[in-house]
Amino acid sequence: MNRFLYSTLFYLMTPLLILRLLWRSLRSPAYLKRWSERFALYSSNPASDKVDIVFHAVSVGEVHAAVPLINLLLDKQPSLRVLVSTSTPTGSSRVTDLLLTDLRQHKVSHVYLPYDYPGATKRFLLRFDPGLLVIMETELWPNLLHACATKGVKLLLANARLSEKSLNNYRKINRLAETMLNQLNRVTAQSLQDS
Repeated sequence: MNRFLYSTLFYLMTPLLILRLLWRSLRSPAYLKRWSERFALYSSNPASDKVDIVFHAVSVGEVHAAVPLINLLLDKQPSLRVLVSTSTPTGSSRVTDLLLTDLRQHKVSHVYLPYDYPGATKRFLLRFDPGLLVIMETELWPNLLHACATKGVKLLLANARLSEKSLNNYRKINRLAETMLNQLNRVTAQSLQDS
């Protein structure tokens, strides 16, 4: 599969993505909020949103893995501007809980990572203009990685892990997976087995 076919399929799945948000909102009403972020449609002043680093942490576990790295970076370089993106409201809530002081001091901000549409990923990068995107564990999105590579944003896959199931899924999209992996500047694995 190539990125064009992947993107076409992603656009065709839009009604299913919206239905999924609605379905998930039955258990967690927070899924009804901030939909514009999921499509990279922002309303605030873009000049104030520029960051140095984006940490993408899908949900709670990835947020917990990212926070020590964020704290270490902010201790060493207090002037850094960090954006944490998540995909779930529970992840968003943990960012607020664990980084509240930094959020209040505007050292850290949070946004939902947009869906992997080519236009949305470009708008996301134009809006926040990071120099580095740190992806926690193995949340790889072809259009996001392509947009980063095109714009010159460095890509780090941190705390990476690869389950047998994920490996089999990547084999099904071998060409696309190979392209994504080649766009990463550095990978740090959880264990030797994951390397």
